[in-house]
Amino acid sequence: MRDAIAILALNRADRLNAVNQELYSAIAEAFNVLSEERSVRAVMLTGAGRAFCVGADLKAHGHRELTDAERRTYVRTCQ
Repeated sequence: MRDAIAILALNRADRLNAVNQELYSAIAEAFNVLSEERSVRAVMLTGAGRAFCVGADLKAHGHRELTDAERRTYVRTCQ
């Protein structure tokens, strides 16, 4: 943290920081923790490596179709 600014870095540089269920959950948890920290006035979201974030990790879904329940959980987590 610098000057009341928390720095949150996406760290999947090998996948150009493509987001998957795990990363969405980690981001949500980090924001929950940071929201309780009174010294934090702002959060800067950045990405490790050469890309900030290329979007959703499509390979994470390529092996099979999601069930309706999995799809709802994924969408809820993303939002």
